[in-house]
Amino acid sequence: MKPYVVRLQRTLLYLSLTLLWGCGGGGSSSDPDPGLIGVTPTADALLISDAQPLDNAVAVDPVQQNLFVSHLGFDGLSTSYTGDCTQGVAVRHAVRSLADAQFTELVDHKVLCPELQDNRSYALTVVNEAADGDRFETPLSFSTGVAGSVGVTVTDSVSSPRSAVQAAFADYLAGAFLDDLELPASVDTLVTDALLSLAGGWSNLISPGAIYGVTSEQVRYRSRQPDGNNTTELSGLVVVPDTSGAFTPREQIIVLAHATGSTPGDLEPTNAWFLLANILASYGYLVVAPDNWGRGVSSASPETYLMANRTAANALDMVREVIADGRYAAYTASTDRPRLVLIGYSQGGHTALALWQGVITQAAEELAIDALYAGGGPYNLYATFEGVLQHAQDTCADTEYCRDVNDETTVPFATNRVLPGFITYTDTGLNLADLVNGDTLEQAFVDGFLANTAEYDALKAMLFQSSFTNVTNPLEAWGEGRDSQLIFYHSEFDRLVPQANANELVALLETDFNVDYRADACSSLGYQTLSGLTPGIVGVVHAVCGLSMIDEVVAELR
Repeated sequence: MKPYVVRLQRTLLYLSLTLLWGCGGGGSSSDPDPGLIGVTPTADALLISDAQPLDNAVAVDPVQQNLFVSHLGFDGLSTSYTGDCTQGVAVRHAVRSLADAQFTELVDHKVLCPELQDNRSYALTVVNEAADGDRFETPLSFSTGVAGSVGVTVTDSVSSPRSAVQAAFADYLAGAFLDDLELPASVDTLVTDALLSLAGGWSNLISPGAIYGVTSEQVRYRSRQPDGNNTTELSGLVVVPDTSGAFTPREQIIVLAHATGSTPGDLEPTNAWFLLANILASYGYLVVAPDNWGRGVSSASPETYLMANRTAANALDMVREVIADGRYAAYTASTDRPRLVLIGYSQGGHTALALWQGVITQAAEELAIDALYAGGGPYNLYATFEGVLQHAQDTCADTEYCRDVNDETTVPFATNRVLPGFITYTDTGLNLADLVNGDTLEQAFVDGFLANTAEYDALKAMLFQSSFTNVTNPLEAWGEGRDSQLIFYHSEFDRLVPQANANELVALLETDFNVDYRADACSSLGYQTLSGLTPGIVGVVHAVCGLSMIDEVVAELR
């Protein structure tokens, strides 16, 4: 029996921990003496730590029937759902380093609410019950607005003949890719030679064997805002083959999850993910590539960077809208359950895995995932973020998540990319200005986070929620994905995103899932040489491994 229950406060202090005494439907109006820990309430609340839509949200689009609600909890809780939405899957994430050690897990409930109606109020309750009969409830209420039109709006497009598709990646490798690396003059020639040696093996990118020309469309589609309150338009890329006469559509739809800094919907010919979309469409595929919230049409807002539930929800919305739009029906095999191939690297590897999770927990009856190609992703986001803070505190002790952190490259990923979204879109009770100063971390934040100060528990909970290696019930939560082929890439010489991320994920999945871990693809002598030439430029091996992965993907899907 748990000695007491801690209520999660959705206030400025959020996780200021309060002891509750109660029975029946709730606690008393005042806190008990903390010493009275021998009495446990028979029914009380584990309050929401994060949700989409928010509790009491209005104008939720009735079409967007998948939602999530998460809360901290402890081992041994069984879960059920009551109210208007009773279909759900509990994904259980192990947590650590919280101020109150009784919380041992974060439970992220993936709930499906089919047949939502316009202008209606809905309520659901997550019921968590311990083996001794103690019952803890998490209620969520929201109301719907009016469903919008189904489909996408094309805002711009460009057509590329087969010859242009055939030459585009070779031009990119010789120009934009090397320019983006911004190599110092002292190593430019040596590194370029090493890169060219590796690039000699990328025959599928340099000469992809395009069959068709393609049309690339910048589109807008209906999706949810990061808080889930209302719908809005997001942007993305749809690429189709230019066909005439007889055409046999491919059986799968390709979904690309872009890497950091990429916006496929911009139709930019120096963007690697735009070029990959063109190559795959030139083989006859329908290719879909969402822009994350915070990129493209929503670029005025912070990006939902590595926020797994939110990036997955937006991507799933786009896939559904494209499939529902009759203009694309000719480019995919007719089936009641379309089949997807998901591809992502780095940030995109994390997003692709999040989308895989979202589909198999909330859309498995309508969509199938044949394969997932994911490389270089921070699948243990908490440990990866914690390593940056340990570096800032100079307490690394040569740990695998910290030893290669770099002030110029890695730290800004925390300050400029991870923290803005998590602070803006979740209720952590924190202000970004108190955590970061330009490209540096405020020392008080670093010290408090690593010392397990209570005020940072809500942020930690969100980092645990967007991690995958800490899931304690993978077969129960992800069992619908056992038939998907899960293909992972990660270089042992990657100093931007530690390979431990992939190692831990593969160890979690390999017993019960169809896993193919291709670490050797990015760990050859050429990668070791490149790593030795660029010890202070931590992103080079990481970026080059992405191209090796893309080359193999093209070879297998052509």
